Amino acid sequence: MLETTLASSFVPGVNLKGDVAGANWMFLRPSIPADHIACLGVPSASTLATLRRFSGQVTMIAGAGSSALPDGCVDMLLVVGHLSQWRLLWDTGLRSEIRRVLRPDALVYSEHFGILDRLNGALLVAPDAATASATQRFYLTPRGGELHTAIPDADPAMAAYFAQHSLYSETPTVARFKRVLKLVRGRVLGQKAAGSAGQTKDPKRVVDHLLGRHGVVMGNTGARLSANPPEYLQTIAAASGIDLSRFRWALSAKGEYSSRKLLFFLTDVSRPSVGRPTYIAKMVRDAAFSPRLENEHRALARLEALKIGDLGTVPRSVFYGHHAGLAIVGETIVDGVPLLDRTDLAAGCRYLRSAIDWFTTLGVAGAAGRNAAPGETAATVGGLFARFQEIYQLPPEEERFLRRQVEVLGEAGASLPLVMQHGDPGIWNMLATPEGRVAILDWESAEEAGVPLWDLFYFLRTYAVAAARAGGTRDSLAAFTERFVRPSLLGRASSEAVRSYCAAVGVPRPLIEPLFYTCWMHRALKEATRLTPARLAQGRYVSLLRLTIAQSHALQYLTAG
Repeated sequence: MLETTLASSFVPGVNLKGDVAGANWMFLRPSIPADHIACLGVPSASTLATLRRFSGQVTMIAGAGSSALPDGCVDMLLVVGHLSQWRLLWDTGLRSEIRRVLRPDALVYSEHFGILDRLNGALLVAPDAATASATQRFYLTPRGGELHTAIPDADPAMAAYFAQHSLYSETPTVARFKRVLKLVRGRVLGQKAAGSAGQTKDPKRVVDHLLGRHGVVMGNTGARLSANPPEYLQTIAAASGIDLSRFRWALSAKGEYSSRKLLFFLTDVSRPSVGRPTYIAKMVRDAAFSPRLENEHRALARLEALKIGDLGTVPRSVFYGHHAGLAIVGETIVDGVPLLDRTDLAAGCRYLRSAIDWFTTLGVAGAAGRNAAPGETAATVGGLFARFQEIYQLPPEEERFLRRQVEVLGEAGASLPLVMQHGDPGIWNMLATPEGRVAILDWESAEEAGVPLWDLFYFLRTYAVAAARAGGTRDSLAAFTERFVRPSLLGRASSEAVRSYCAAVGVPRPLIEPLFYTCWMHRALKEATRLTPARLAQGRYVSLLRLTIAQSHALQYLTAG
């Protein structure tokens, strides 16, 4: 029961916002680990931390003759900033030193702005080399800081897909070129975007691309560079019978948390009529988060075995493996748009009903007659309560109220059905499909033997907050009060949904109340990792729990059996 949850330690502050791994360009390489990385210039602290994690040795090169490195010992060179590029251009001694220490199969990474690449891919190849160096070029966003997206320069179709699906990180418009944008009409230089017949290039995107940020991976004469997806992805996919050598690709590495996944969008060029990527490969940035993706792979396999959902409403895992200790899962792409772009956030919205039906179906199929073993509920939920109170230290009256809810669940014993649980069913993890259904993504928090109603309560809360915010209420606690605590159409629809779920799944109605309050206890525990110890009392879900305890009388319409 709740194996995924119990595997977590809930240490406050271990996954803080902004504390994200750097050097996302490392994942563009054919293979991530490097024996020896040299840096010309000083990288950021987050970049340096990533380099040290994936390399046996990291060396800073100050200038010609200063490195004292043996010949041919470096297999990766990072050129940091335009000043380092100018030094390579004009300092022949430094250039000779770099050529001396690079291995024949070494890779070099640098970035530049605009269409002029100062290094131009050939400066690091010895003049008498028989073979020219290989080069991969990427268009990057945003314009500064850590890269969030990388698209091969020669792939305007993938660039168009990223633009249409808001995958770019915003790049500020250069003010002095606004007049240029106003003058551009229709076709730009008479060219159409490849792979999008009948559509002209977006003028702003074209100018941004010409002025924007570009990354270049250069290979010395023996390097294994190609236009295909990175070798490590191809190797893992090939083990499952999928040949990625014909696939276009691009990387999305957005996010402000180290737990946020890298996303590789993979498009089969033999199926150009599809108009969207065929697969998405998810990859962790830090091996500490590999268990999350491993769990997602298992959850998707379980959904398929239970025949829950189809290719239109849930992804399927198509390849799975590890590289450099990092979990990688390749999944089918689910066609749709963010649910918030389609729902009217009303109590009668068809997408609300579709989502409620989804969670009910998940509960029914996932339960299939499985109930908690004697003492299992008391031990599991009681253990979570003890850890919660250790972290948050509720005042005595609230602690007694929550303890009683935990005891009621424990007394229920084997009458509590165990269900398959998504674990993070926020409205942001849902799509509206072209057929008018709801698709659910991101199953890394799934529980095979989960707690009933927790998914439904959490989704209804995110839907209510989104509805209230659309009406101008910004504070999430005020939004919950407006749509749940006070009488509302959405509150009535939620109450009906809860009772229908209980009837379908076999949840005894007296357990609705303890399941409601322990749901927020569970969410507060998970949130603790994203809060510093000093900010625990301001946590979103512990605040919601305390609000619901204070308003327990008003919430009896929802929680009473």
